[in-house]
Amino acid sequence: MRKLFLVLLLVFLFGCVHKNLIWVEKEPVQCLGNEWEQDYLERNNIKFENYPIWKEEEIIKEFYYRRGIRIYKIKKEKLKEEIFCQACSCPRGDKIKVLINEEELGEMKEFGWK
Repeated sequence: MRKLFLVLLLVFLFGCVHKNLIWVEKEPVQCLGNEWEQDYLERNNIKFENYPIWKEEEIIKEFYYRRGIRIYKIKKEKLKEEIFCQACSCPRGDKIKVLINEEELGEMKEFGWK
């Protein structure tokens, strides 16, 4: 019994792949101009007003998953109450942080994550 326990313990310890996870962040822009929003609108053939903002975390995870990037967690942080810039290229007033595998940092930087 003791040998079985040790074997199982060793398999567990050496079989686990420990990934280095890091947080990256981005300030999304207004007017559904972010890559996950544009992709969702195009793939689902829907108009701006029908975008399901309440599903944003799911949409973000799916967008990056299809590109081989796993997002482990998402945090949102409101930055300010009012948006003074109304151009579509301006930040929308929040910050999104995602927890990813450190090996995928270069790919995320290509999408503008820091």
